[in-house]
Amino acid sequence: HPQQQQQQQQQQQQQQHQPRRKPPTEKERSKINPDGEFLLAYDFLPSIQEETLQYMEQIDPATSLVSTNSSSSGTREIPIDEVHVKGLVHFGAWIFVTDATNQRVLLLKRGPQLVTCPNSWSLVGEHTLGDESPLTTAERAMTEELGITNHNSNNIMNHEQQTPLLEATRLLPHPIYYKRHYGPKNGNRIDRQLTYLWWIRLLRPYQELNDMLTLDEEVADLQWVSLHDLRSWVDRDIEKRVNGSPQLDFCHHTIQELLLLVLKSFESILKDNPS
Repeated sequence: HPQQQQQQQQQQQQQQHQPRRKPPTEKERSKINPDGEFLLAYDFLPSIQEETLQYMEQIDPATSLVSTNSSSSGTREIPIDEVHVKGLVHFGAWIFVTDATNQRVLLLKRGPQLVTCPNSWSLVGEHTLGDESPLTTAERAMTEELGITNHNSNNIMNHEQQTPLLEATRLLPHPIYYKRHYGPKNGNRIDRQLTYLWWIRLLRPYQELNDMLTLDEEVADLQWVSLHDLRSWVDRDIEKRVNGSPQLDFCHHTIQELLLLVLKSFESILKDNPS
């Protein structure tokens, strides 16, 4: 079977170039104790009825939200665990990382020690800390999860040509909103997140990129998959969920639908800008 042989060769190539591992930083250790990250929280304006919002509808924050962070002592940043226990609206980023060909997508496997969705596959993702901008959140996610920045670094710059490694493009004008209850197994956490969807293109072929990556402690594994294989994988995982299987590769319905939305948005951009 030529296709199986090709897939085996690709897996062997990826195994030969495994990313480096960073020692745990204070930020990474804080993920075991989630109170180490602090977010800003929001609520919808009275004119916005949350129950009428469509699933994963785009929301314009400027016309839909009011901050709940003000207090007599100034702006209050809230521990991430409190945000999820109380089900407060907050911001985050999900990042569709491709190689230079735009035909390979980076998927990360979450570590077994994580509270939410351990041992499942996903894209690069991060919560927005404090008042950082959407782009800053995406750039920080790339730095913290993969060890990649777009600044002067041995990992990511060609010093002879001073060529940056990445390009960042927002997939949709506004963040999409979803609400998810994680149930008693996860402390009845509620995720009410406005998520900016990004495409970050790494300007190297995927065969070279693993040597440039430095994974943090919450990433157990990675793989580069083709667009076709990713869509087929998600479709199979959705079928497993519909048939009642508890063993899903992409954790739950929200992750599956986010992947389909990101794929659709990415393919639309490629169609409009074929170059």
